[in-house]
Parts: sequence; structure tokens; C-alpha cells
Amino acid sequence: MYRRTNILYRVVDALFRNRNLVLITMLCVAIPVALLLIVKAKGYTATAAIRIASEGDGMKTLAGGGLNTDQTGWKSASETHVANLTTLLVDAKEGGFVDDVFKRAALANPISMAPGVDDKRVGAFLKSISMKNEQDKLFSISMTWDNPEECKKLVQAVQEQYIYEQVTAKQRASESSATFLKSQIDQQEQRVNQATSAREIFRKKYPEIGPTSHEQALDYLQVLQDRLRRDRAIVAEGGEGALLPRTESKYIESEGDPAPTFNLGETPAQKHLMELQDKRNLLTSGAGAMRKDSDEVRALDRQIDQARLDLARERRQKPVGGGTRRRVPNPLYAEMMSEANRSKLTTRSAKAEIEDITKQIVALDKKLKELPKLQNEMEKLDIRVNSEQNALGKLRDGYNNALSQANLEKEKASQTLKPVGQVVAVSLSGTKKSITMGLISLLLGAVVAGLIVALREWSDPTIRYETDIEQALDIPVLTGLPDTRAVLTPKSVNGRSKKNRALLPSLDN
Repeated sequence: MYRRTNILYRVVDALFRNRNLVLITMLCVAIPVALLLIVKAKGYTATAAIRIASEGDGMKTLAGGGLNTDQTGWKSASETHVANLTTLLVDAKEGGFVDDVFKRAALANPISMAPGVDDKRVGAFLKSISMKNEQDKLFSISMTWDNPEECKKLVQAVQEQYIYEQVTAKQRASESSATFLKSQIDQQEQRVNQATSAREIFRKKYPEIGPTSHEQALDYLQVLQDRLRRDRAIVAEGGEGALLPRTESKYIESEGDPAPTFNLGETPAQKHLMELQDKRNLLTSGAGAMRKDSDEVRALDRQIDQARLDLARERRQKPVGGGTRRRVPNPLYAEMMSEANRSKLTTRSAKAEIEDITKQIVALDKKLKELPKLQNEMEKLDIRVNSEQNALGKLRDGYNNALSQANLEKEKASQTLKPVGQVVAVSLSGTKKSITMGLISLLLGAVVAGLIVALREWSDPTIRYETDIEQALDIPVLTGLPDTRAVLTPKSVNGRSKKNRALLPSLDN
């Protein structure tokens, strides 16, 4: 309804006319508010700040360890830690985070969270503690308490316990991989032992299996086949009657005593026999001696037998000296019989060896057929052992790296969160704060009084200014008489105001 240009005049005029109401309202509002603030201000407050030293500007982490986002966007590092601490403070049970805070604070009168103990200070602590995000990498912990020393210790305990929880959480996360690798190492060692044991059992069962087993078996088979051929040749060429003496009689005739003498040393047969015997002795003696059943020695034996037969025929010729003829044992026959007996033994030995070699060749042929399969199994066992050992080595390297990484993470985590400044308990009361609270109370009372005056003026229909007449009668006001202005002053009473309203139509005319 007010349309006067000078609004400031109208406000001052309204406050002046309602000055008693303004004073009463200010007193009624300001005094209770001031008393309430003063009563509430009794106590102490303490604040502890924590700076995030190395979170990484581009990396935002969740409270649980992942990406830290919400519906509105990315959270800063300090917001994340404020959320973490708020979550930890929910753990208000024995052995929980809040209980650890009380134990770390070590108050003179400890706060107990034991079952069955109803300590009112636990609820007061949870209500008074608060966290605030100061900057992207700075947040604060504050609380109000009635005891300054307890207030300081509790806030400092929350600060230290939170830093400790963060450090140990990161350390546990780093050590969990090392613990897992340690369990894997134990299992891998068992697998290595099993593989090694299986290989050793296989080697004991088949000691001849090796990288060159096939070549060695083939070489040994060739040796057995050569021996078999030699023995068969001995049997074929040296039957039981092959080396029997070819003389017709066991005895020779002699012409009397002394026994006939033969000029053997000068005969070609004797010389040839001696040469052959010397040659045989050279072949069968010394460092490079040949076997008696070798082809060369057996050939010489046949030549020696023939030479002895030739020598016997010479001895049956007429002796050099005379004498009475008589029958005497033939020494050559006895020697030939001895050789024949030895030949029989050699032949029998060769037959027995043939039988044994044949069995060995059959067994070796079977082994050669099974050898590739056995070698494949051996190679598989070697590969398995090597693979398990390599896996064990990698696990051990990973375990050592995990331990080193855990130590690094522990050191990094201890440097991530840093307490800022010292924790000091400050009183909520004081001259400066009292003045501030008084001014706040007066300001609040003035605002309430102003609102009441504005509401009263808005609801008052009294005409006090020229613009009110123009608005009511919709006609311009050219000028006003002094008396008329006096009538319209704030000092006018209700009766004169009604009289003035009665005279308005005549004034308009």
C-alpha cells in the first residue's frame, strides 16, 4: 500500500512511532537468546587436523579401496577420509574403533564399554565428535567436552587411532598377498617333493634308463650278436671229434733200448710247428692279448694241429739209430687227445654261452621295444620336476618381492597421513565471546522487532501521507495546509484522525 518514493523516511517514521514495541521485543528476544548461548557456551572445544601428504592428485580412492565416486561426481581425498572416519565411529562396541580410542586416550577416569556397563559419556562423545572437510587434502576432527584435559586427549586419540588404522589396513592389504604366496609355497614344495620322489622310484626301477640308453642298448646288442656268431662258429667248426688225433694208432714201434731218436730239430715240420706255437704265444700273451676263442687264434690252432700231424708222419719213418723194435705210447697222440678234450670243453662252453646270449638278446629286444615308452615317461618326470621347481622358484621370488612391497607400503602409509599442529582445548566462554554472543542476541531481537513493526504497519489502514490520499481517491494532491499536516502527524489521536477522514471529501471539492 505504500508507494512513497522515500522509503527510508517511512521506515524511520514507523520505527519511531512503534519505539516502545521495538524496545520490548528486543528485550524479550535478545535476553533469552543471550542466556541460552551463554549457558550452551560453557565447556571446551578441541580440534585436530590431518593432512593427506601423498594421495595422488589424479587418483581418487574409495573407502573400501576402489574408485571413489558418488552420484554427484568425484570425491576429494579429504572427503573420502571423513567418510572413512565416520564409518569407523559407528563401531562403538567393545574391541571396536571407539573402544580403541578410549584406551589410547588413557583418561584419568576411563570410559568403559564393557558389556553391562552403561557409561553415559560414550553417547556424549559420539554426539560431540564431528569431522569437517577443510581442503581437498586437509580435514579436521573437533569435539566439545566439559573437561579440557579429557577433551584434548580424546581428540588426539581419535587422530592417532585413525592414522594407525589406515596404516595397518594398508599394511594388512600388502601382507595378505605375501601370506597367500607363503601358503602357495608350502603347497608347491609338497608337489616338488612328490614329483622328485616319483622320479627317484622310477630310476630305481629302471636304472638303465638315461639319455643314451637306446644307443647303449644297441651297442650291447651288437656285442651280443658278435659273441653269438663266434660261439656258433666254434660249435660248427670244433665238434666233439673235430680235434681228435688223425693218427691210426696210439702206439709207435721202437727197435730197442735206448728209445729211437729222431732228428726232429732239422725237419721242416718241426720248424713249422715251433713257429706256429711261438706265433700263438705272442697273440695270447702280453698287454694286447687276444681271446683264445677269437678267429685268429682258432685259425692258428688248426694250423698247429696240422703241423703236429705232419710231424707225426715224419716220426713214423725209419729211426736214425738201430735196435730192437717194440711198441711204445705215442706222445703225440696223448698231446692230441689233451687238445681234443680242451676243444670239447670249449665247444660245450660255447653252446652254453649261445643259450645265455640268446636269452639276453631276446630280453634286450623286448627292452628296446619298451625303451622309447620308458624314456618318454622318464622325460615327463624330468619335465614335471623341472616345472614344479621353476614354479617354486617363481613363488619364492614373488614372496620376497611381496615382503619388500609390504615394507614399502607400510613406510608409504605412515607418511601419507600427517597430523597438523598441536591439539589444544579452548574454552567456549570469555569476554570476547560474550560480547559476540550479546551482539548476536541484540541483532536477532532487532530483526524480530522489525518484522513485527512491518507486519503492524502493513495491517494498519490509517492515512498518513499524501500518497495515501492519491491512492485512496485516485486524484492528485496539489498541496497541503499546515494544519492538515499537523493533523496527519504521528501524534494524532484516533478521534482527530476520524474527523480528518470526515473532512476529506470537502477538501477534495
